[in-house]
Amino acid sequence: YTLFNDFAKTLDTLEDKADPELVILFKFNLGMFLFFLSMLSELLGPVPRKLLSVIGLKGDQEKGLAYLTTVVEANSIRSGFAYAILIAK
Repeated sequence: YTLFNDFAKTLDTLEDKADPELVILFKFNLGMFLFFLSMLSELLGPVPRKLLSVIGLKGDQEKGLAYLTTVVEANSIRSGFAYAILIAK
């Protein structure tokens, strides 16, 4: 999870240097991870949520949805999948 946090911090600096499709791929994957982790912790209840928190896994639904929204707006091959997740939330 620390790797995801570190990568999220450097993702904005990569946009200028990396292939745009690669950046969209990373945003899609990171958005899915953060969104589903937040949903998982909400569904499981307080005890598993505390266990996930102790391990260091904390979902951020707002940030995950923001990444997925960026993917939808990019009109890439992953935009349809991201849009389906945004609709289903």
